[in-house]
Amino acid sequence: MNLMLTHSIRLASFKNAHNLASLGAESSKCQAIHKAFLDAYKSPLSLILIDDIERIIEYIRVGPRFNNAVLQTLLVLLKKPPPEGRKLLIMGTTSMPHLLDDLGIIQAFSVAQNVPLLEQKEIAGVLREIGNCEEKDCLAISEGVGKPLGVKQLMLLAEMAKGENGKTETNNFLECLHTVGY
Repeated sequence: MNLMLTHSIRLASFKNAHNLASLGAESSKCQAIHKAFLDAYKSPLSLILIDDIERIIEYIRVGPRFNNAVLQTLLVLLKKPPPEGRKLLIMGTTSMPHLLDDLGIIQAFSVAQNVPLLEQKEIAGVLREIGNCEEKDCLAISEGVGKPLGVKQLMLLAEMAKGENGKTETNNFLECLHTVGY
């Protein structure tokens, strides 16, 4: 959100496996992805976030198999420059960078950034930054997490652990952490 505000991005599109799964047929998924890019081209500065790319292409380790039509749609659109006078920032996330490298998706992006798991000190900082945690809870949570944690999982757990006051509470967080098997 901060990126959008500081750079006057007028259009943002968020695509993930969840919002594409309801479309059913692979042609509908390809059309939805294509429409997101066409809509982005209409604005002078746009952002497209493609979350969990391996799930969007329906990658299955057994086999291995994936949806080639969706993969090809992504590759073509990622490599296509926006129209003259338009700027498009495309961000993608994955937990399987080696797979995306093998499939040629990494090469379609200008920059690939590895985001390491968060250590104790960083966990408190992220909780402070997202702003839904008292300082004492940020520190207690970071001390209670025994091993490195991913940003996405931390944010999900923080959301799950919100109390009635809308703030992430230590006991709730640690209970949620235990519930998800961490």
